[in-house]
Amino acid sequence: MTDRRIVKRVVRTTRVSAEEAQRLNEIRRQVMEDFPPVESPPGIPARIRAARRAKKLTWHAVAQAAGLPGASVVRDIELGHDIHVSNLEAVARVLDLRLDLVPVEA
Repeated sequence: MTDRRIVKRVVRTTRVSAEEAQRLNEIRRQVMEDFPPVESPPGIPARIRAARRAKKLTWHAVAQAAGLPGASVVRDIELGHDIHVSNLEAVARVLDLRLDLVPVEA
């Protein structure tokens, strides 16, 4: 078993030079290219994400307002993972959305 050490986070206290800013932006661009953000599948997950973003809320804020145990529940809804309907209803209520059962069109 390995030993774990707590390391303080390094916070920059000075301004970044133009060259350093360019280097950091290139690193960010490369990371975004290598690991693009995951988009919600169409349907309910996409509508939940759009409503959350329209209200400028984080996963954590929605989970807290809905009385859910953590932000991962909201994330799972937006990613289309298998979830409890009660959690979906709670999130929809916070986002002023309504879930309806509608007949399937033939």
